[in-house]
Amino acid sequence: MRKLEGRVALVTGSYRGIGQAIAELFAAEGADVVCAARTINEGDHMLEGSLSNTVQRIIGAGGSATAVAANISEEQDCRALFDAAIDTYGKVDILVNNAALNYYVPIVNYDVGKWMRVFAVNVHGPFMLSRFVLRGMNDPKGEPLKIMAKTALLLASEPAEKVNGRVTYSQQILKEFGWIDKGKGIGFDRTGSGYSQI
Repeated sequence: MRKLEGRVALVTGSYRGIGQAIAELFAAEGADVVCAARTINEGDHMLEGSLSNTVQRIIGAGGSATAVAANISEEQDCRALFDAAIDTYGKVDILVNNAALNYYVPIVNYDVGKWMRVFAVNVHGPFMLSRFVLRGMNDPKGEPLKIMAKTALLLASEPAEKVNGRVTYSQQILKEFGWIDKGKGIGFDRTGSGYSQI
């Protein structure tokens, strides 16, 4: 069985680059993918790539995807994007806040308006989208504080070569290192994304 079978992923900035690669991989692993960006068609943006192209590639490979135009720096666009995902697939299981903006100029020449746009896309957008998406997710209820603290201690105290770069869940890694006897939740009762198994 594919790792994301039956799950719905919303991937922002999926018109090119990393976002496109994530959207295509998630679809190949069985997810229904909502591809979001401001660029629907080739030529709409000065950079190469478009949502139409990403969705066509996914569908051409036998996957499921839909394109939604959205400027995630605007709350109404975030809401409309979330609503479109619900209308199309009925839920959102995975949110990938990949959309990003930057202007590569020295700070002394950095226009304040551009600085505000960078924060709107890179900080405010992910926050707003997360607010909408998290309401429908049953898994972001969280771990007990003591478990999270113990996990942080494990990551800070075990040899770096054993923990750096790991993708895992708190109780899963605590059990692996013998810090707890039994675990529950993601990594035990359910697999989560599956990427912790790679």
